This record gives sequence, C-alpha cells and structure tokens, in this order.
Amino acid sequence: SGAIGGDSWVRETQTGTLLLLRSSPVGVRSIVAGKLLVPLVLAPAQAALWLGMLGLGGAQIENLAWLLALTFLMASYLAGLGIAVAATVRRTASSQTLYALLVLVSVGLSLLLPRDLFNVLAVLSAGKTPSDALATVAIIAAAALVALVGGVLVAARAVRRTT
Repeated sequence: SGAIGGDSWVRETQTGTLLLLRSSPVGVRSIVAGKLLVPLVLAPAQAALWLGMLGLGGAQIENLAWLLALTFLMASYLAGLGIAVAATVRRTASSQTLYALLVLVSVGLSLLLPRDLFNVLAVLSAGKTPSDALATVAIIAAAALVALVGGVLVAARAVRRTT
C-alpha cells in the first residue's frame, strides 16, 4: 500500500500531473485522499479474495470483519507512511529506500506490541479474541491514524508548495 501510494505520488510530482490537478476545482485534501484511495481499497479487497479462496479450499475462517479491518489498518499505516515519504523526498529511488527503511523500523517496533501481528491474525481467524490481541489491534489503529493523518498533511503541504 505504501509503495503504491508513494510511487504514484513521486511519478505524478515528477511529471507535473499534481500541478495540473492543483489547478482543478478539487481541494488539496481531496487530491491527496484520491491518491490514497487505491491503496486503501486494494489491500482489503485482496485480503478478502485470499480469504475467500481459502474458504473455497475448505479452510474455516472466523472473524472475517476483524481480519479485513486489521488489513485496512495496516494498509492505512503503510499508505500514510509511503505518501509522507514520497511528498518529502520527491525522488523515486530515495523515496523507495527511505520507505523500505521505515518499514523495517516498523517491523522492529512491532516486537514491542502485546502480541505478534501474525499471531493476532492467526487467533482472530481461529475465532478467538484475546484481550492482548485486541490491544495490539488498538495500537495498530492508533499508529494507522497518526500515519494516515500525518501523510495527508505532509502531502497537502507539498501540493500547496508546488503552486
């Protein structure tokens, strides 16, 4: 999600498409929201398809709504991070490198969560909702909100600067 949003942003900055969009009657936050829409819809849709295929294969998946919500939260976190990096760096290779580094740092920080993210996915899909798994989801939701709002603000400021 972050790579899709970030790469799209960098390419449109380099080709001048963002300048063209800025001259349209659409507001800056709407432009940024539009850039984030695809990554935020694509990840849960892909997860739903995978879970559907697993179900067709005979696997019993519980808590589908929780799993899709967690996928959306992770996509939001990564997309917000990706768009903030892309709007700040504005070069493809540098943006991808910094984004990859921040994702690795995020993976390292995830070790501090009450329960491992993959374990949360496993227990939720098994139909259980232990309190430490829900605490992990809450922390991820907070991180996603901060990353997404921060990414939108950084990108909106970058669009305003280019005009």
